[in-house]
Amino acid sequence: TVDTKKYLREIIEHYDFLLQQDQTNSLVETFKPFIQEEKYKCMHQLRKIREAELVGTIMANACAYQSHFMNFT
Repeated sequence: TVDTKKYLREIIEHYDFLLQQDQTNSLVETFKPFIQEEKYKCMHQLRKIREAELVGTIMANACAYQSHFMNFT
């Protein structure tokens, strides 16, 4: 997951770079809608990974709290 997140961040940065070059590069200008769509897909995938990690962390903390609480009763 760490590698995937790193890859997604790097590709999003690259897409941003390309989109900033659109006025000076006719090829980028031609494919601008495609680049924007791919950037959005990467951002969405990265967001879903972060969301899954957050849910996992919350669940782990909840289980740890319950376990700790049950040891005292």
